[in-house]
Amino acid sequence: MAACATSRAHRRIAGAIRHAARAGEVVHLCWHPHNFGVHMSDNFAFLGGLLDVFAECRARWGMRSLGMADAAELAGAAVE
Repeated sequence: MAACATSRAHRRIAGAIRHAARAGEVVHLCWHPHNFGVHMSDNFAFLGGLLDVFAECRARWGMRSLGMADAAELAGAAVE
């Protein structure tokens, strides 16, 4: 994986997380074990960087991390 592609992808996803946090919106980050692939240490570092962005957003804007069941429950409550 090229460093610039990783950096570009990280900036794009981090920007989406920050936007969602500021706007009170939802961002769905789906990461499966096979996504870590051959370059495991690079991919764990990439995910760690995104978790740092989430921690910043939690501290600044109260962003929460939800499992799928909790997100579905929250979405259902918003519709009712």
